[in-house]
Amino acid sequence: ATRHVYRIVLTGGPCAGKTTAMARLSGFLQERGFRVYTVPEMATLLFTNGVAFSDLDKGALAMQQAVLKGQTTLEDGFRKVAAATRAPAVVLCDRGALDGKAYISDDLWREVAYNTPSHSINERLLCERYDAVLHLVTAAAGAERFYTLENNLARTESVEEARKQDIQTQKAWAPHPRLYVVDNAGNGGFEGKLERVVEACAAV
Repeated sequence: ATRHVYRIVLTGGPCAGKTTAMARLSGFLQERGFRVYTVPEMATLLFTNGVAFSDLDKGALAMQQAVLKGQTTLEDGFRKVAAATRAPAVVLCDRGALDGKAYISDDLWREVAYNTPSHSINERLLCERYDAVLHLVTAAAGAERFYTLENNLARTESVEEARKQDIQTQKAWAPHPRLYVVDNAGNGGFEGKLERVVEACAAV
């Protein structure tokens, strides 16, 4: 029998600590004997390789179709390699298939999710791709003095925009039965937040 490969999404609002949390989770899992594969964020790949925000004025549908198809293809490739090794494995995804829903209208999302070539997609099937979703709340909600645009060239949101985007992303992933929201309200500051991310992952 093929060994189950865990797939976990790290998502959240802008400047939520995803990159640092990804590294922390990767180390935590490797120490416990898992092979860890990290899938890069498809939208960032596009924006850092020639796609401009102005392209979205006329190309929002094409962009989101490319993101969804690219994201799922990358994930499936990593999962296939991980399964072939027969070692205990976790695929950590920097955002996932439902993230695009947070950035476009419901009508446009339906066109993306149901009409993407080579995918008979609906939201239930998209959710079933992942064992868990860890949503890190933006620093713009509860840790405002740490909110910055400087560490991500693809980030342009103001504090208020970041809060709205965070809420939209939580709504997009709401159908997933194992959605864990990690906010900035707990003890221990950012380190405490990272510890709660690891605890949520360990519970999967």
